[in-house]
Amino acid sequence: MMKIEENRKGLEHLFKKCPDVLTVLDAARWTRMSKNTIRALINDGKLTAYAYRGRRLISKHDLIEYLAATTDDEPSWHMRGR
Repeated sequence: MMKIEENRKGLEHLFKKCPDVLTVLDAARWTRMSKNTIRALINDGKLTAYAYRGRRLISKHDLIEYLAATTDDEPSWHMRGR
């Protein structure tokens, strides 16, 4: 649980300039994932998206929550003092 909270804090810092609502393309650009990967996460129910005027919109909060819960690597901000 603590690791997820640490990941969340780091991701919030990294995404501070990110818009609060993202399209699939925006989410792909911010995460360096492909659009198809983002769509697959949505279709599999792993990432929440909302339909609006034919587009899928993702909240920054939901994207950060997904990333925090699924990140396995030790965040690089933990490695600064080593």
